[in-house]
Amino acid sequence: MEGDQRAPTTLHTRAEEEPRSGDDDRVGRLAPSPTGPLHLGHAYAFLHAWWWTRSRGGRMRLRWDDGDRTRCRPEFEDQALADLEWLGLTWDGPVVRQSDRGDAHEAALKELSELGVLFGCRCTRKDLAAQAAPHEGEEMPYPGTCSALGLPGPALRMRVPASPVEVEEHCARLEDGASVTHIDLSAEGGPFLVASRTGIPSYQLVTAVDDAAMGVTDVARGRDLLTSLGRQQLIRQRLGLASVAAAHLPLVVDASGRRLAKRSHDLALSSLREAGVTPGAILAWVLTDGPNPDCDFVGTSVSEAHQQVLVNYRLPTGGSRVAPSIDALLGRS
Repeated sequence: MEGDQRAPTTLHTRAEEEPRSGDDDRVGRLAPSPTGPLHLGHAYAFLHAWWWTRSRGGRMRLRWDDGDRTRCRPEFEDQALADLEWLGLTWDGPVVRQSDRGDAHEAALKELSELGVLFGCRCTRKDLAAQAAPHEGEEMPYPGTCSALGLPGPALRMRVPASPVEVEEHCARLEDGASVTHIDLSAEGGPFLVASRTGIPSYQLVTAVDDAAMGVTDVARGRDLLTSLGRQQLIRQRLGLASVAAAHLPLVVDASGRRLAKRSHDLALSSLREAGVTPGAILAWVLTDGPNPDCDFVGTSVSEAHQQVLVNYRLPTGGSRVAPSIDALLGRS
């Protein structure tokens, strides 16, 4: 986004805000990446994240995860803001821009290095691909090639413990409350990148650091990111930062079982809006096949629809949700 003259965002940490008590201490977040149009899968995750926090009287924050400067575009930010407004998703406090927080990310890297939990790695993606072929979207498994060589870089990896990392998980909860999910990072790819070969802090590191700085307590997203949260949880533990509670949601897939993706322009929210789909239709679909009671949003505003949902909201369970067609959202099938 070079040349973009937008005003920088300001980060207010929890220490700078008024003390709060009770459920108002819960803080969720929406963190879109402005690298393409948001689709129905984003709407599913964002709505559940928003309902989960708001139903308990908590606050929502908005952050642009704009670390990929080669793909982020101002027009995608504008489109995402229009999508969030269309869905009636509001947030509290200033908008945070991840790209403004380089100093905090570098400070975290320095602290982790001083703690002795990182090691330098010279392996390329080609090197790793020759040893193991990960599934699409997964981090390449790391066999430990450089872990004992004492290299200064160029990339940096975090050592993982032999014991699993614990994550408080709410989507898999029983009636009596949250369950604890154990993530064995040594079996889920092993030591992971916290800085690239060019010195850029990784998604795992910046997300952990920024969530903590924003006071985030609740993170809701797709269940394909469970291992990712385990890595972020480990980073928080090493830095002495507070843990988060998680809700790993069912994935939204197409009829063939493929996860929706920006690059495929799958059911982009802007396209649905232009086709005449209403926010109420989106909300109603998100709530179907779940533990929440059916709501009738005909003739109601999106704000009123949200209020109906919040009265008895519960997180969904299950592995995936098949996305509907535009015709189905328009009531034609």
